[in-house]
Parts: sequence; structure tokens; C-alpha cells
Amino acid sequence: MQADKINWFRSAAGYIDAHKGKTFIVSLCDGAISSENLEKIVSDCILLNTLGVRLVIVFNGDQRIQNKLRLDWAGYKGKKITRFSQIALLSEVIGSIRNELEAIFMSHSFHLPGGKKEILLTSGNFVKAKPLGVIDGVDFESSGEVRKINAFAINRQLDTDAILLIPPIGFAPGGELFYLNSDEVACKIACAVSADKLIYLSEVSGLLDHEGQVISEIDLSREKEPITEQNLYQFCKEACDKGVHRCHIISHKIDGAIIQELFTHHGSGTQLTGTSSEKVRSAMQKDVNAILDLIKPSEREGALVSRTKESIEIELANFFVIERDGFIVACAALNTYGKVGEVACMVTHPDYRNMEKGDKLLDLIEEKALAGGLHSLFVLTTKSAHWFKERDFLSIDFDELPTEKKEVYDLKRSSIILKKELAQ
Repeated sequence: MQADKINWFRSAAGYIDAHKGKTFIVSLCDGAISSENLEKIVSDCILLNTLGVRLVIVFNGDQRIQNKLRLDWAGYKGKKITRFSQIALLSEVIGSIRNELEAIFMSHSFHLPGGKKEILLTSGNFVKAKPLGVIDGVDFESSGEVRKINAFAINRQLDTDAILLIPPIGFAPGGELFYLNSDEVACKIACAVSADKLIYLSEVSGLLDHEGQVISEIDLSREKEPITEQNLYQFCKEACDKGVHRCHIISHKIDGAIIQELFTHHGSGTQLTGTSSEKVRSAMQKDVNAILDLIKPSEREGALVSRTKESIEIELANFFVIERDGFIVACAALNTYGKVGEVACMVTHPDYRNMEKGDKLLDLIEEKALAGGLHSLFVLTTKSAHWFKERDFLSIDFDELPTEKKEVYDLKRSSIILKKELAQ
């Protein structure tokens, strides 16, 4: 167990460095304020702040307001109708929630060797609002929508390492108050400050596919079938379209969901990106150490021939990698012998196996081989013969290898030799 904790911390180091100085908007969606995990969520937010994340927290008051009103909260087309007579009560409830959050933040700050860490919390009228007005003859009275975000003031506060608490209340130039959709507020703030991440802590563990399973990642640049019935999808899409790097939908019901989503390979819910977070590309000098770290376990298992840093650097022009969120998660090389190519050093990180990384690399290698006028590919393998055979590689004899390869072939490894003809 102790070893697992140490290994996790080591694997999280890259994420910690990548998140430092970045701006995250966290939306506590409907139900999060009443969640049994609220105090743990606050602790996780304090941890993010301690690690150098610039943090804005938008909170929702729907459940508390509903309980306070003791009657059905009227709505139309998915939007709440806030009566003029109710806005003072709503403002009072939102104020009490803010006070409660501030108290939890103060009581859950970390004890450090020099004393308790001081957490600076701030709030204010950063959101200007306008009335929703009359829609289809329905007057929404004191329900509003975001008119403008004071991004300059928000960034000034974040520069002081403060955590911002933003309520779902907007102010009109004339002094009127309007109750807002907190999920919309979070989206608009993320867009206005060009946030690196927009994180929704919701009732569900992420966006669901047609079979009710959580979708791990959605690349919005390739998404063909919009998930229109899930409102958070629309806010995430808007944010990504306007420059927010990543959006995440996770559950406030899962203890540690924020930590799992931001500091592990697998995540906790659904990540949405405007452009793919995964790149299949040629290797660069900066990738050498990452490639070495990736292939070491396979070398120890005897699945790969041992390579030195110098040998990787010499052959670097032959290597291709898959980069995901700044990490190298798979690699492979294409060595050429006249009109014949060798698929070499193909490795996928254990956390990303069974996710078609090998197929992506093989597709790229075949594309490069065809472009280079190669007629066929071969591979030497001790562990993955079935995988290659499923992709149209066939067994061949040692004598069919190129002469240069025969000269360096290690008979003791007893590798299976496979070959694939390329369609010209």
C-alpha cells in the first residue's frame, strides 16, 4: 500500500508541474453544496491552490432555495422563473451559502510546519447581468443571464493567490439583482479569463453514451453527434469553442474526483477538448528520456532489445510517439532496409493499453512507409505475434529478412518473424 502511494505521487509529479500557474474554474453544480463530500471538495480545492493553481469557484443554490421556498420552483424551457418578490430571499440564501463555504475553507486549510496555511478568499460583483425578459409570453422577472464578466478584476484577484467565490447572482447597471444559472456563469467566466480548465462537479460521473456508460473523452473537433440532451455538454462546447483548453464533468458524489481527474491517467469523469489532447507525431530531441522511461519495463521483461540513450538519439529520426497532455504514452520506430521497412520498439504505457494506441502508430508507420516507396514491413516479436497477425502480418522464415538485419539478428531471442505486404 505504501509503495502504491509513492508510485502514485511520482506519477502525479508531471501533472503538478503542468497545472502550476494555470487558471481553473470549478462549478459546484446543483446538489454539490448539499453533498456529503463538500468538505472534502473544499480540501481538494485548497490543495489545488497550494500547488499553485489559480482557482475560481462558482456555486449553485438551487436545492437550498427550493427547500426555502417550500413550493415548486416554476420554470419554462429549462430555465427557472424567479419572481420579483423572491429575489431578496434568494439573495439571502446565496449569502448564507457563501458564508458557509468561507467557514469550511477556513477550518479545512492545511497545518504546515510554520503554522496553519492562510487561505485568502474573495468575492464581489464580477458578473453583470441582464434580464431574461419575456419568452413566449412568459415573464422571467428576476431571472437573468450573463451580460458581462469583469475579467480584469478577476485576474487581479487571482494574481494575489486568492480563491474567488462567485455566486449565481448578477448585478444590472441600475442596481437590480438577477438570479443566474451557475453553470452558465462558470462557462462565461472561463471564456472571459481564457481559463485552462472548466470543471463541473455534477450529480453524474460524466457524459453518458447511448448505453448509459460514462464517456472518458470527447474531442469536440471530431464529434459528429452532439449530446444535446445533456446541458453541461453545451456549456463545455461553448467554452472549448472560445479557447478554454479542457472541460471536465465529474461527480461531487465521488470522494477525490477532482484529484483523480486532474492527477491520474484514467481520470474520473468526462474530459472534453476543442482540439484533440492526443498527438501522433515524429519524435523530437526532448522526447528521448521519455522514450527511455517508456521502454525500460519491456526491456526488463525481455520483450525488447535493450537500448541506450545514445542509440535512441542516433535513431531518433525513425521514431514516432503519441503525446497525451504533455506525456509520451506510446512509441514505435520505422527502420528501413532498401524497399523493406521494420516496425521496431513498439511500446504502449500500461495505463493506455487496449485503447488503440498501437493501431494509431501502425497506421502512421504504414502511411510513412508507402510515402517512402517501401513495398513491405516486417517485425520481430516475442510477445505480440497475435496482435500483428490480426493486422494482416504473416509468418516468414529467417532467410526472408534483409541481409543487414540478418547480420544483427540475435538467435538467442527466438523472435517470431512476421511480414506484411503494403498495398501500392
